[in-house]
Amino acid sequence: PPFTWSPFEVDSSLSEFPSKPGDNHIFGTDDKGRDVFARLLYGYRISISFGVVCWFFTYLIGVFLGGLQGYFGGWVDYTGQRVAEVISATPVLVIMILVVSIYGQNFYSLVTLIILFRWTSISHYIRAEFLQLRKKEFVEAARAIGLSDMKIAMRHILPNALSPVITFTPFSISGYILYLN
Repeated sequence: PPFTWSPFEVDSSLSEFPSKPGDNHIFGTDDKGRDVFARLLYGYRISISFGVVCWFFTYLIGVFLGGLQGYFGGWVDYTGQRVAEVISATPVLVIMILVVSIYGQNFYSLVTLIILFRWTSISHYIRAEFLQLRKKEFVEAARAIGLSDMKIAMRHILPNALSPVITFTPFSISGYILYLN
């Protein structure tokens, strides 16, 4: 017969439940004979996908908008900072409760709300990095040889400004997973 194992099936070869960890069950079984390790992996799949999706889109928006603010400065920076301040001051928990009460609990609505309200944290760091790096000699040299603003920002400044992204990524993913509790 084809392989039809499920993490929710009961192992009838065991005499009592819960069982200790062994060769067939790495973490043992629960009180109904189900494999604890398989159930743990099954739950991990949802949590890690939620954390990675939230991280990817919040960082994508935050890096883009923070980079724009930091590279161009002036009124672009001023306007972007005011928008980020308003979004940061918004009571996200109240809005989440309101959305859940209207639309019900939904994976996608929670992801959307987190993306809309949490991009500001990384945008502040990227903005600061761009403000610092745009006055460096290698950027002035790139500008002197006639490179466009887009090429200067993407090829010269952005790779040097990604240290906050690399540093905060594991903490952000674990923080987004905590939203599921």
